[in-house]
Amino acid sequence: MSIGNTKEYGNKGNNFPYQLKSLQGLQCACDQLTDVVTNLTTIINQLSGAPAAQRIPNILRVTNTVGTISSDVYSNISFTNVGSGNATVNGVILKAGETINFDAGGISNYFPLGAFTYDTTTSGAELLITYTV
Repeated sequence: MSIGNTKEYGNKGNNFPYQLKSLQGLQCACDQLTDVVTNLTTIINQLSGAPAAQRIPNILRVTNTVGTISSDVYSNISFTNVGSGNATVNGVILKAGETINFDAGGISNYFPLGAFTYDTTTSGAELLITYTV
């Protein structure tokens, strides 16, 4: 800290005012960082105390049926046509061997009940449906 330690101006070799202002600036930065850490700790403690949502996986194998997924579907849902005939999901043909997946975009996001319909009444159609409620 030599900027204030010159004899051409100021306190003629006394750098105490410069050192004091530097230390006060550092103390201000430390105080603000302490506040941030305290706030983050509070937030983390509140989040960790919240109970985690429990989800139940479901697997359906359907044939000769017209149906609807009758619950909210969390996260994602998958339809696979494991039969030899065409099935229909939400009005779109799902040919034998095809799979379609829908992702709600996040672990707590969901598709509302009734969002998915299926039809396996065509001869040979069989769907394997997996989802989480």
